[in-house]
Amino acid sequence: EQMENYGLSYYGSLSSISKLTNIATSQLSPYYSDQFREREEYDLEVSSFVAFRALEGFAVEEDMVWSLHCTSSIERLNRAYEIILDHTIQLKKLAEKLNDDLRDCGEECTDLW
Repeated sequence: EQMENYGLSYYGSLSSISKLTNIATSQLSPYYSDQFREREEYDLEVSSFVAFRALEGFAVEEDMVWSLHCTSSIERLNRAYEIILDHTIQLKKLAEKLNDDLRDCGEECTDLW
């Protein structure tokens, strides 16, 4: 029961999804018309893909493939949220288990506290 990746991927570890979305939209601007980019949904569409890009490394391959096939930004954002929430819960459980293991090992582990 070991996690190889604790959730820090290079892409999403140093910035927020909203800041990464701003960068992505500026990089995509030459490829889309002003009319297309001015749509209310445009930022949400980009944000939903940015969120999944930030999940690389701990999201399963099926979820990453699903995100590319999904045509609904809301569904993509909701699924990203579910994956992040599940990952957070797994990390908390792992931290609790490690704390319990430290408590169980007794006096020989007092230098770790």
